[in-house]
Amino acid sequence: MHHSPDQLDSLWTALKSADPALRSKVLQRYSNPNMAGALPQIVCDDPHAQVLSIPTPDHPGRHVYVRRPGGAWSEQR
Repeated sequence: MHHSPDQLDSLWTALKSADPALRSKVLQRYSNPNMAGALPQIVCDDPHAQVLSIPTPDHPGRHVYVRRPGGAWSEQR
């Protein structure tokens, strides 16, 4: 599953939000009964980079996306 910049922005906003309804709505698409508890998470949020880790539903592992200040999201391989 690859993510568009808009999807990553929405996910980032939801993960940072204190609004449980927003978090639930956005995280619902990542719910996988075979991988209980494996949800997207913020790995790093500092002045140098923002990093998201998103589990892959079809195999063990994660997609990791990084955004530097003023830059766009890019997938780390």
